[in-house]
Amino acid sequence: MVTSYYFSFWLLTVFAIGANVICLTDRDVKITGLEFLGLSFLIGIPALSIQFFLAGIAGVHFSRLIAALPWGMVTLYTLVAVRPWQEKRFSFGLRRMNLFEKGLSGLIGFELIYTFFRATIKPFESYDAVAIHALKGKMLYFLGTIPRDFFKTLGDHFQGVHPDYPLFLSLAETSVYTFIGSFNERMAGAVLPLLLAAFIAVFYTALKNEGLPRIEALLAVFILVSVPQFNAYATNGYTDLPCGIFFFCAVAYAYKAFTRGNSLFFFLSFVFMLFCLWTKKEGQALACIVVLTMAVYGIRHRRLPVSRAFISRGGAVVMIFLCLGIGMFFKATAGLTNENFNIAMIHPDAIRAGLEKIPPILYEYQKHLFGFKKWNLVWILALIVLCADPRETVRAMRGYILFSIALFFLFYTGMYMFSAVDIHFLLRTTGARLLLHILPVVVFLTALGLRKYRIAGRVRG
Repeated sequence: MVTSYYFSFWLLTVFAIGANVICLTDRDVKITGLEFLGLSFLIGIPALSIQFFLAGIAGVHFSRLIAALPWGMVTLYTLVAVRPWQEKRFSFGLRRMNLFEKGLSGLIGFELIYTFFRATIKPFESYDAVAIHALKGKMLYFLGTIPRDFFKTLGDHFQGVHPDYPLFLSLAETSVYTFIGSFNERMAGAVLPLLLAAFIAVFYTALKNEGLPRIEALLAVFILVSVPQFNAYATNGYTDLPCGIFFFCAVAYAYKAFTRGNSLFFFLSFVFMLFCLWTKKEGQALACIVVLTMAVYGIRHRRLPVSRAFISRGGAVVMIFLCLGIGMFFKATAGLTNENFNIAMIHPDAIRAGLEKIPPILYEYQKHLFGFKKWNLVWILALIVLCADPRETVRAMRGYILFSIALFFLFYTGMYMFSAVDIHFLLRTTGARLLLHILPVVVFLTALGLRKYRIAGRVRG
């Protein structure tokens, strides 16, 4: 009973962090309802993890008070100073559902409940979850802070623990243990399903904001959450699902900034780029993809006021520097290196060897394209929508999303080509996981494409 109470306190703190960030930056109340609830948790969980990290490297001992008190004070300020602007914040605009919409909502709800069940019924058991994230989370909980020799100790005494991996999930689990006051891996297992639930709210709202009827938005959500590979990684303690969620939010809010002309969405995109960096090593590539895409489309659509503001302030240069510099600086000062891929691996001999790796890489891609057991028909459907009218997709603002997808495969193929790890082993162990990083973006673009054909068919009719 006491444990449940403190876990509820953790949930409230997480929500308070995200809600305060939104309320203090969104003065025009553009973010409401489901999107507000979902974003509050999507921002709150990684932000609390970062707060624990900053406290740890500063030598502060982890505690509920240290974690919650600052946000309690911010919440009081928000309630007093920002309250007049928040009347619409919890407006959900609910209306009656038809039978099919109720059915889709029920199926999505069942998927979520079953995901929470599978994630919390047993301790972590998959390799990365145990050897990399859970181990660090337990050590940091028992240490109560981050000692200066923490990363060196990991590398010297633990095999395969990868001390250079970002600490998002480890410290998120540590925060749960700290709040409940005991070691409880099942409750820590609720972190990923909670992220999934929050993401569903944001993904659904993003589709609705692009003009999709509720029934089509619900269908797109169900198609995504019913993908076996996607759903499985909300339960196994890996960081690939959070990375895909944060990357989608970074892409979607940058896209929204260009289409709606509001710099608030640039801010949210940048926040989620930072979360990509904090979640997984590949987050550096994902953040660069978003920045490059924003730079290209900011220049292409430079007549838009929001694009002029982005370009005139040197947004692209600043964001590239921050996204690359933050992660590299910390790793350099901590003596951490990426053993799977780093800049030193790119040299003339590696280029020649990398070209020989292209056939197995392409084979791996096609294997997943037709991998119905893990992916259902999602890649096939996306390919059909793209090939039906590629010129229209490129010309429209949806080309921004398509460009980010193209950059994703270009960057990830490059990492495979230049990695010093055996290519067949690397593809076998990471191929299916890394595609999760782009899956939500692909489903989003597919849903927008299907809407275009529905409208075109209605006009012709």
